[in-house]
Amino acid sequence: MVKSALYGLQLALATLPLQPAGGLTTLSDIPIMPTMRTTEPPSDPQVRLLTPNDQDSVWDFLKYAAHEDEDVRNVPLLQPYGKEFGMHPGDFGVAAVVGHNKDDDNGNSVQKNSGDGIIILGAAWIRQIHDKGGFCKTRDNLPELAMAVHPTHQGKGIGTLLLKNLLRQLEQQHHQVMDGQETLRGICLSCRTDNTAALRLYNKLGFTEIEGSEISNRAGGTSATMERLFV
Repeated sequence: MVKSALYGLQLALATLPLQPAGGLTTLSDIPIMPTMRTTEPPSDPQVRLLTPNDQDSVWDFLKYAAHEDEDVRNVPLLQPYGKEFGMHPGDFGVAAVVGHNKDDDNGNSVQKNSGDGIIILGAAWIRQIHDKGGFCKTRDNLPELAMAVHPTHQGKGIGTLLLKNLLRQLEQQHHQVMDGQETLRGICLSCRTDNTAALRLYNKLGFTEIEGSEISNRAGGTSATMERLFV
């Protein structure tokens, strides 16, 4: 599982100003990427692209990321990370999915059903929100990442699976030759400095803390900005 904090909430955040080739600017224009299979237990999840049709799931996983009990659609601090996902330039994300419901020991459904028989176990997405209240402060106004795994599947490697696949997609975009368009330089996230598990994962995947970026968070601790540059 990947844990992180957005302004003191345990939330992983990062986004990209992605400009797809051919002048495409929103997810509704981007061809669906092939589903990628993994042998990760317990349910052989696959990774697919998030689309605007996943809006309800985006809100659900933002709630999990923020460790909130109630719907977060009307929480001002979190609105920039979830509202109208996929409808703005730079919105991009992936979801870990399985093709059937899975129940817990009490017979309750434990994943978010996307409505088409696909169960979403976790999601990671990026948005360019530095001018809309984002908490990452970087020199180049890098986009921010948000991600979460359903509570019943945390600690099973799904967060790592999501982040690795997301970074792979973004690096491919970065290395593409685009006609006169600027490619993505990197992404950023805000992480609690006492979240050692998340810091360990981020460091392993190439994120580095920006010196002097520490801020006090609403939980009474400290959060810092980390960035991952594509070279």
